[in-house]
Amino acid sequence: MKVLKFDYDKIGDCLYAFYDKPQKAKSYEYGENILIRRDIHTNEIVGFTIILYGKEKAKKLFKRLSKEHIYIRDSSKFSA
Repeated sequence: MKVLKFDYDKIGDCLYAFYDKPQKAKSYEYGENILIRRDIHTNEIVGFTIILYGKEKAKKLFKRLSKEHIYIRDSSKFSA
């Protein structure tokens, strides 16, 4: 059974997900800030990468709080 593992690069703000262990793969864009990684021989999905993972989480939280009329004093750091 394959196990999905995660690694987060705090400096690059990227979340890497992969099955079992990282391996050589070709990356394909899948929406904004998401890369799907496929095995170069079998084309099987072997992982994915989310770029700007922490920033995207913060933006989503700010949008949700804004919809609920909860205001954050300094929202400028969450702007796109």
